[in-house]
Amino acid sequence: MIITSLAGGLGNQLFQYAMARRLAVKHRAELLLDVTNYRVATDDETAAGLARKVHLFDFRIKARPATANEMAQLRDPYSTRKPFHRAIRLARRVWPNFLWRESHIIERQYRFQPEALNFPGNVYLAGFWQSEKYFKDIAPLIIDELQLIDESLTIAAAAKVNELRQKYPAVVSVHVRRGDLAHFEALGQKQRVHSPPIQPDYYRRAMSQFDSSACFFVFSDSQRDL
Repeated sequence: MIITSLAGGLGNQLFQYAMARRLAVKHRAELLLDVTNYRVATDDETAAGLARKVHLFDFRIKARPATANEMAQLRDPYSTRKPFHRAIRLARRVWPNFLWRESHIIERQYRFQPEALNFPGNVYLAGFWQSEKYFKDIAPLIIDELQLIDESLTIAAAAKVNELRQKYPAVVSVHVRRGDLAHFEALGQKQRVHSPPIQPDYYRRAMSQFDSSACFFVFSDSQRDL
């Protein structure tokens, strides 16, 4: 079996699924999802963009949630907050493979790792795997499975975009990400994110590359800043 740890928002989940699905197809193995990073969020967490939900089950994916027993077979057994487990992880800073379970594979870099294409067929994957090279050879299958179960949403969205294209030279989607980035910046915890929020001038310059009469759809993960 292949188990992939889901983390982050929908974009991250799509890459994590696609990478693991390709490995499952290669080995004709069952694909399971570790969803333990998710819980019911408070209203404040949702408003601040800190809450993440498992959206993959809105699509026609070929996977199910992994049970605790299934994950225990493959995942690093020293990953909890228990003092002894913390001690083991500290020891690994000196001896990286100390009591390490080889079936638990962690992404080591934020770029394509060719060796990942040949991972074995009984592993637990932890990472983001953000490259189409991980699943390019089964792209048609991924596209087919990442279709919404509720087809009415797809039909309605396509109809709206086609309607607007009759009126405007271009219809453009703009994603303004603030949420967790702005929240941690305000708290003075910039080390918790890779970069600060992009400033308004960046979006203005990007939008200026399109015809002035283009139609823009603006989306954001923040309910407070728009």
